[in-house]
Amino acid sequence: MSAPVIGIRDLTLASNGRARLADVSLDVDAGALVGIIGPNGAGKSTLLKILAGVEPGWSGAVGVLGRAMGAWDRLAYARAVAYLPQEFQCQWALTVEDLVALGATRGEGFGWSSAGSISDRERAWVYEAFDLVPLRRRIFNTLSGGEKARARLAAAVAARPRVLLADEPVANLDPFHQIEAIERLRALASGGTTILMVVHDLTIAARFCDRLVLLDGGRIACVGATDTVLQPDWLAHVYRVRALFGTHDGGRYVIPWTRLPSANGGLPGS
Repeated sequence: MSAPVIGIRDLTLASNGRARLADVSLDVDAGALVGIIGPNGAGKSTLLKILAGVEPGWSGAVGVLGRAMGAWDRLAYARAVAYLPQEFQCQWALTVEDLVALGATRGEGFGWSSAGSISDRERAWVYEAFDLVPLRRRIFNTLSGGEKARARLAAAVAARPRVLLADEPVANLDPFHQIEAIERLRALASGGTTILMVVHDLTIAARFCDRLVLLDGGRIACVGATDTVLQPDWLAHVYRVRALFGTHDGGRYVIPWTRLPSANGGLPGS
């Protein structure tokens, strides 16, 4: 059996007397699209920030692509692992083309002929994949929130990273572009890119993810196949909601429907 692309053991981070993550252990295999779900404040973004190398002060062991995080050269890590945070502030008058070109600079040694060099075919794929052809010469800061989200996602995948850490990559998109973007991410995973993605839309999680990690209070409440994690008892216990479940065209949908008055949803099997 091959080693996991991401291996986490006993990952813990505390600040201001509160455990933001506690004893998190997780393996992520190559080419998997893994969704991180859970309520606000559960530790989802914190987990991605640690893996991206931008959140200090943690303890435990984290290995990425067969190497401990501390053993990586920072530039080599940035080329292998792309990080798409929730928030992004651009201080320069960059066009969408500029932003995508900057993203591609991480790919030197991973498919591009030189830093920032993208072939016409590769450039066309990036722009078409996220419906950016008519926007490519627009200044990034003049775009709408959804257009910015698509441009940032295109920049993140432009270098074809081996690992993509994406924090709510489709949250600001309209339904058409949500489906388009998640289908592109699904295709990247099928092509070998390992993707760890924070997602709040449980139907997207159910339809497109291979596995789910359900976080609650900084701990893993449940991890496994989507059908295992997206169960009524888990949603009641962690999210305090009752949900509607169904299938359509071979895919599963999960729609939170009513909230519970208290946290006494009950654990599965209890």
